[in-house]
Amino acid sequence: MKHTIKIKGALGTLCIICMAWAGQGLAAEKPASPPTPAEEKVTASVPDQDDPLKRDQVAIQGKWKVLAMRAAGNPGPDAVIAVMRYEFKGNQLIITPAEPGPGYTFKLDPSSKPTATFDMTPVGSKKPDDTMKGIYVLDGDQLKLCLGKKKRPTEMRAEAKDGFGQVLIELEREKP
Repeated sequence: MKHTIKIKGALGTLCIICMAWAGQGLAAEKPASPPTPAEEKVTASVPDQDDPLKRDQVAIQGKWKVLAMRAAGNPGPDAVIAVMRYEFKGNQLIITPAEPGPGYTFKLDPSSKPTATFDMTPVGSKKPDDTMKGIYVLDGDQLKLCLGKKKRPTEMRAEAKDGFGQVLIELEREKP
């Protein structure tokens, strides 16, 4: 029973993260009119694409659907995965359907070695223990997150180890 509650809690947290992430994609992918030549020149001179943090921060924005998730080595329930979405807006993450609350803030560090890091904290929390530490791989419209409550994972896998579980979430950007 104790393990079931921990797994449900981890899956609930995972669902919240995935849902918040997913929402940003639709807003970011609104059809726009083609840029004028003057706008193209301005866009071409912006150096943000040379900065890995800015590049990933922009690329992660939008709505994402959960394809798969595992918590402490156990697969998430299909019924939950089917409806879970993550929406990234700025540095905010909203997961739907979500537990009550204002969502999360997230922080990326693509320069971290050996793997890029992803940290998420409940909005308004001042406690360091509330931050879930993780790693991420962002490849086009595919995103993988691996999160740990007490300790940052070092590999993309979900396992139960040393009394704490890791959550592995695989996401895909929603198409407009």
